Amino acid sequence: MSIHERIKMIREKFDLTQEEFGERISLSRPQITLMEAGKRQLSERTANDICRVFGVNQEWLIHGEGEMFKEKNEKEAYIHYLVYHVLKADEKERDFLMTYFRLPEKKRALFAEFFDKLLEK
Repeated sequence: MSIHERIKMIREKFDLTQEEFGERISLSRPQITLMEAGKRQLSERTANDICRVFGVNQEWLIHGEGEMFKEKNEKEAYIHYLVYHVLKADEKERDFLMTYFRLPEKKRALFAEFFDKLLEK
């Protein structure tokens, strides 16, 4: 699989149009179209942006080696994307949310109960 196919795979994994994908890494839709078609080379800056924004493993993106995502699993990669780029959380919020989502389900349920009690009047 070529680097251009891997770029398209990332975009499709996050269910983004070329325009939406481009906006997140400061490129236009035509630039993404050319890149996915193999008619535009991937710059170092763009590779870094894709890896940072989408939590992608740079070795996988550039060379096709290793796992697609830096995070332990695909679910964590989606959470990383949401926390860092959709919610635009500050550093403390990001740390809290990433830690929360890494907890086992039973411990997250305990947090939910705690928050429910905090919200009670």
